[in-house]
Amino acid sequence: MRFPTLGVRTRILAIALVPSLALVVIGVSAAGALVDRSRRAHSWADEMQAGIAPTRELIEAVQSERQLTLWRMAGVDTDVRRLTTARQRLDKALRVLAPTQASLSEMGPESMSQATDAVGEVAKRLAGLRSGVDAGTAALPDVYAFYNRIPQSVMAGVEIAEKTAPDAATTVELTQAADVLHSLEAMSRAYALGAALLEGNALSPELGAEYLSLVGYYRTRFDGIVSASDEKQSNAAQVLVSGPAWQRLGVVEPVLAQRTLNPSDGSTKRAAALPISIADWQRSADEVAHGLADLWQAENTDAQELASSAASDTTRKSLWAGAGMVWSAWSRSWSRWRWPTGSSAGSGACGTAPSTWPTCSSRRPCGGCPPANCSTPRSINPARTSAGTKSARWQRLSNTPMRPPSGPRSPRPAPARA
Repeated sequence: MRFPTLGVRTRILAIALVPSLALVVIGVSAAGALVDRSRRAHSWADEMQAGIAPTRELIEAVQSERQLTLWRMAGVDTDVRRLTTARQRLDKALRVLAPTQASLSEMGPESMSQATDAVGEVAKRLAGLRSGVDAGTAALPDVYAFYNRIPQSVMAGVEIAEKTAPDAATTVELTQAADVLHSLEAMSRAYALGAALLEGNALSPELGAEYLSLVGYYRTRFDGIVSASDEKQSNAAQVLVSGPAWQRLGVVEPVLAQRTLNPSDGSTKRAAALPISIADWQRSADEVAHGLADLWQAENTDAQELASSAASDTTRKSLWAGAGMVWSAWSRSWSRWRWPTGSSAGSGACGTAPSTWPTCSSRRPCGGCPPANCSTPRSINPARTSAGTKSARWQRLSNTPMRPPSGPRSPRPAPARA
């Protein structure tokens, strides 16, 4: 079976289509990869945005129950109804956060799943701890350490979110939000332990040293937030620091810190009185904690908005890049399709022979029918090309008539006979 012979035009089209199709495949694949990356960034931002409010409620709920529980164990007069309300609030916060934990576990790495599982394990043991507190069998250091596990798991999840952020700007914003969260948790722990210092020093040496560390830590870290390069964050932190609530905490904490230096056996002289009332101290601590939580939520919201904006920008750029590659491939194929445009291998533009292709006055081929700017078309001189020179020589030789030899022809000798 004989296959038809491919013409020059078909061969040129085949040569042009192969790289063009390859370019189209590469362009579509690259655009698809970028779109998928953008989709994952959008999903990351949506999941994180959905978890901001439940996470804040969980942090505030566990801090409230921890403070009321430790104050009750320290002998401070505490309203039982407030403690009951705080426990119900924490239970509800854990239930609301459960769906968000499942989504984050599926989206994030294995370490994210471990952090969310740790919160669930603490929630399962919460009822037993409360029973021990109500019965008076639980020790203050154990209760304090137990309540600290939930915020620790939350902060571990925040660190994982920083590592999985879709872009650098979002990572920076999440890092700033984490600084605020660490300051909030340190201040809340110091406030909860402070109840054991109201009537002297009822803390163990380890917890006394931790109180000093917590106070110094959250104030030093928040000073860094005030002087941060982020103007919006710095201004919000400056408003909080210059407020009266922050100032009142600043006069109470040194007095309580001094009491941690006295031994817990009561052998030292009477401790100095607090410069403000306990009620004022409580209101100031609650106000500062609320301000820090607001700042943390604002920083997280900004981070999610940056992630969403980056994802949208990636989608837009990927679509433009894919369209550009497809257009480039199409234009390459179209240019090869138009050259040559004759019906056979030897024909030129508009059915004319290659030797009569029009050229501009600058002697450059027009590549087809004379365009509008080709004002002085002229024929290609075959003698100007190597192929044309050989063709002209052959034509001259072919057109030259053969002349008979001069003089009489000598007869051909007869073959010899045997």
